[in-house]
Amino acid sequence: NYTCDVEGGIMTSGRTWLGLLGMMIIAVALGYRSKLSFIYGIALVTIVSWFRNTAVTYFPDDDAGNARFDYFKKVVDITGLDMIITPFTSDLANAGVAIVTMLYVDFLDTSGTLLGIATSMGVIDEEGNFPKSTQAYSVDAISTMFGEF
Repeated sequence: NYTCDVEGGIMTSGRTWLGLLGMMIIAVALGYRSKLSFIYGIALVTIVSWFRNTAVTYFPDDDAGNARFDYFKKVVDITGLDMIITPFTSDLANAGVAIVTMLYVDFLDTSGTLLGIATSMGVIDEEGNFPKSTQAYSVDAISTMFGEF
């Protein structure tokens, strides 16, 4: 007898139900042919799971939850300008290779994501373009530059 949890197959976890609710929101929005259906479901689940001291939180009151929350605070932290200016070194032989590699990886990642979402939304024309693609790539480029800080 296979069961997926220690409760004997009874889904009692709030996280499970929140995930299912997010999937239901996506399904209903897709039924209404909303182009933002995935955003609705993912945003709801993400924002609701940020609140601490709830049954569905990603940051429970234990050591693992506190470590996750400390990491989360670092991700959304704004770094001061003193951290941007770093001591330069003369050993820049591999810096060019690293920069080109990161640019290539970022371009492929952005292209795959944007084309995948645009294809699922059905907005790609005969030539393989989608509306406002220049703005989408520009926003990604600017976000990548500012994300470096």
